[in-house]
Amino acid sequence: MESIFNFVSILAIGTAVLCALIIVHEFGHFIVAKWCGVGVVKFSVGLGKVLCKWQRAETTYQVCAIPFGGYVRMVGDMPDSITGESVTDDAVRDPSAEIGVAEEDISPELAAMLDDKSYWFLEKTLWQKAAIVFAGPLFNFIFSVVCIFCLTFFYGKRLDHGLYGEAPESIPSVVSVVGEGSPAELAGIESGDRITSISGQTVSSWIEVAKVIKESQGAELQLVVENDSGEKNLNITPQLKELPYAEGKKSFVIGISPQTIKEVGVLGALESGVTWTYNASMATCLGLIKMLNPFEEEVSTDEIGGPIMIFNAAAQHAKRGPDYLLLFMGILNVSLAVLNLLPIPILDGGHLVFFALEGLFGQISLRSKEIAQSFGLLIIL
Repeated sequence: MESIFNFVSILAIGTAVLCALIIVHEFGHFIVAKWCGVGVVKFSVGLGKVLCKWQRAETTYQVCAIPFGGYVRMVGDMPDSITGESVTDDAVRDPSAEIGVAEEDISPELAAMLDDKSYWFLEKTLWQKAAIVFAGPLFNFIFSVVCIFCLTFFYGKRLDHGLYGEAPESIPSVVSVVGEGSPAELAGIESGDRITSISGQTVSSWIEVAKVIKESQGAELQLVVENDSGEKNLNITPQLKELPYAEGKKSFVIGISPQTIKEVGVLGALESGVTWTYNASMATCLGLIKMLNPFEEEVSTDEIGGPIMIFNAAAQHAKRGPDYLLLFMGILNVSLAVLNLLPIPILDGGHLVFFALEGLFGQISLRSKEIAQSFGLLIIL
């Protein structure tokens, strides 16, 4: 029974996280398309069999059985991954042709738009088409800011999280939490103690404390700590333990942690959201560059995961608390945005490259785009 419950919880949380990312991404395409005067035929969350759908004006909204994607189909579109199934330019320009919309879904508003070229995606300027395509990743970046804003506003700013822009050296060597039954507790370390020296080496920041303990390889350490009562000398032997939330990774520890949470207001939380999202984006780009470098051993392609990994990771983060789930969703939004902006045909970044080339050299043939997108699909697979 417990295994069934765990499976259901993983499925439910994973589906909710994926759907949130898809809705945000596709809503970006959708709302900017509307803003640019493009008629939207269909807004789909998920792929495959349609579970439910409803009509509003010219747009059919639907939820499908497979939550691994979604699309926005626009009036007068080109073969384009952001709109679902591909159709030819000629077919899309023919109001009587099949455009992937059921006959009962063609409302009077949609029928009018099919006849009016001013609502067609193909007839918009390059800047408008580029804005519609870029809006998907942009909204994922914005959603990441929102997630981290909520995280820092309700749970505080983690000073030990480098992506906030805080230097690790800024965290003082003051003990906040002492693990029950840990070597530190047995030796007499208390919350509020400041560690000033370890085995003759002066320390002032938490990163220095952690480095010395990690490099001890389990050898006994002599700590000098001070508090309001004065100074004391303690002997502690670190233990090799598995790191929390880093399955399979071990390190030498003594069972203490610093005060890393800083309360912030609305403006501070907003600043943290923007800073974290920017730094996470840069870190993701750097990770991709290292991953593609055959001489780089620091980043392994084994860390790449698909929907199944997302399902499991989302459930694990949810179990640790809403704060961890918010952080995970921020990471996913940045990852999705950055990956979609890669200059690979079939991704949003590939379409932006097409628009840039058309702006410089003129219209690219439909056949050339289809070949490029087939090649891009091979890369993604």
